[in-house]
Amino acid sequence: MASAVYSKVLWDAEGSGDILYGPSVPAGYAWIVKDVMFSYQLLAEAVVPISGAFAISGLSLTPICGGGLLSLWAGIAYHWHGSQVFEYGDTLVAQYSSGWSFRVSGFQLTLP
Repeated sequence: MASAVYSKVLWDAEGSGDILYGPSVPAGYAWIVKDVMFSYQLLAEAVVPISGAFAISGLSLTPICGGGLLSLWAGIAYHWHGSQVFEYGDTLVAQYSSGWSFRVSGFQLTLP
């Protein structure tokens, strides 16, 4: 299931797990994260419970979205929709077990 892509895909990745540091907001801009899509790819053919976790945050590691152990299922795309401001120098961070792919989109605003 496709989810909305706003004016900019801020981060699109998959990886082997642990903590992944993504892009930082460039000077002169602010990001408004509006949509996060994440799914577990290792068992994409089956809808089964997984013993993993996933979270997207800034460097503070306070999650804006995610799921905990055994609360998520493989083969299903999960979405978060909201508004979270990231200012110059803020970095997107993913904390996850292996097998996840994700896309973060939102608005990139030019500061006055």
